[in-house]
Amino acid sequence: MPKRSNCCADWRNKRFPFPRLCTAFIAHCAPLWYNDRMLTIFSKVVVVFLMIAVGYIAEKQHIFPEKTVDVLNTYVMKLALPSMIISSMTTAELHGSAIRDTLHVLAGTIVFFVAALLVSWLFLRMIDYTPKEDLGVLMTGITFTNTGFMGFPITKAIFGNYYLFLLVIQNIIFNFYMFILTPMLVHVGEPGSKRHGSILKLLLQPTTIAAVIGLILFLLQTGLPPVLGEFFDRIGDSTIPVSMVVIGCQLAQQRIRDIFTNGKLVAVSIFRMLGVPLLTFLAVNWLPLTTPAKVILIFAACFPTAVVVAVIAEDEGKNAGLLSSMIALTTAMSIATLPLAAFFLMHWYGIG
Repeated sequence: MPKRSNCCADWRNKRFPFPRLCTAFIAHCAPLWYNDRMLTIFSKVVVVFLMIAVGYIAEKQHIFPEKTVDVLNTYVMKLALPSMIISSMTTAELHGSAIRDTLHVLAGTIVFFVAALLVSWLFLRMIDYTPKEDLGVLMTGITFTNTGFMGFPITKAIFGNYYLFLLVIQNIIFNFYMFILTPMLVHVGEPGSKRHGSILKLLLQPTTIAAVIGLILFLLQTGLPPVLGEFFDRIGDSTIPVSMVVIGCQLAQQRIRDIFTNGKLVAVSIFRMLGVPLLTFLAVNWLPLTTPAKVILIFAACFPTAVVVAVIAEDEGKNAGLLSSMIALTTAMSIATLPLAAFFLMHWYGIG
């Protein structure tokens, strides 16, 4: 009768190295997570996403009166978010490293959008997405991320004012790319003259105007009078809680379970939230860019699909419902992926 193997003895005799490898891995990685810096990062991320939970529960329980979300959204987009942009950009100091970081972010953002368009097209061709008329719609969903409404407050909460300033710089290029390219991507062949008015209207949003004003003040280094500085600072501080509550309410209004029945849309959304950030990291990490520029370029790629692309698609008579589903799905995924991305970037680049 063959002798039965004793697993405990085999482990002790090192016949099975896997448990020992796991133990060594945990022993090596544990100090990275259980230290003061990582606990600080974790607490910041948890607070942000608890605010999203407040909005989600409030909407599900019908705590807010009707149209409250629309009012809060208008407040954020037209007052709070522009105030945060101006406050962050006017408090930044113009010095050698800031200029270098700004130029690296500008150049990196331009390259990112060109590469993202190509990569999104190749991915959709690879999975043979149908119907073909929706390819352009999904390309915009993969390429353009919610770095404004969602990105600004989360970046400030986790990384601070200076990284918010760099993300605002990135967002200037982002806005020009999105509002000029999106109408062409979602509706190829549409007469250009028909789009000029809508593009101009979108480019003249309060957030874009605030970014331009903030950039001018930053370059001039004039600053703001103390009263105005405090005003923009206090109003801007309300952006984080209010915008996160709005995002929670918007998630509660979507039937996330039904969206998961579209397998290819789920695949596209996973690629948007995992594939694009990973490819961005692999492309950026070894380039001769400053650390803040690398962090912003990678972290900007981690956000879900921008809400405004659905508005543009609707205006162009394309499949806005498909984009709305992708926005809801990627936003739900970001609750898990954004904290992980923040943890990784802060540890990898030694921030904090």
